[in-house]
Amino acid sequence: QITLNECTDKIQRKTVNHNSAELELKNCKKALEDFQCRIKALIEEGLQYGVSQKENTHMEIIKNSKELKENELKLEELSLAVQKENRELNEITSNKTKSDAKIHDILNELKSTQQKIESLEKNRNNRLSVFGPFTQSIQNKINEFVKKKIFQYSPLGPIGSLISVEDSKWRLSVEICLKDTIRSYI
Repeated sequence: QITLNECTDKIQRKTVNHNSAELELKNCKKALEDFQCRIKALIEEGLQYGVSQKENTHMEIIKNSKELKENELKLEELSLAVQKENRELNEITSNKTKSDAKIHDILNELKSTQQKIESLEKNRNNRLSVFGPFTQSIQNKINEFVKKKIFQYSPLGPIGSLISVEDSKWRLSVEICLKDTIRSYI
């Protein structure tokens, strides 16, 4: 599996190759334009000079035409190479993006797990925390209402904290039977 640094290095190498291929492509295009201008100039010169000059010009035109065709072939090869490099660069960039997303997801999951661990350790000695995160705040409100004499008697609960099962094999059955009432108060 490719690491993030390897992907980045590969992208940089491909980018350098791509840039140099594009530069060479530009140079070939420029040379092509120069040859075309030169051919036009030679044709015009050929019309102005005598027959022998026309022959020399014609030979130079043929030579330049061959060079032009060679440069066109080179240009086509370079274009194909640039396209291939672009495809590879896009694939590597896509893989890097996917890897970054996976890393981000893993880091978020790790952070969430660490927060859960911290919360569990914080509530390790609190028996009421097993009945939900708000149980302690409910208990505090009940105590406040008892002090203010809003409740004549303090409600008992959560019910699950008042039940003890002697044989552990019955714990799950009792939990299933009581369902959400295990968190209720009497």
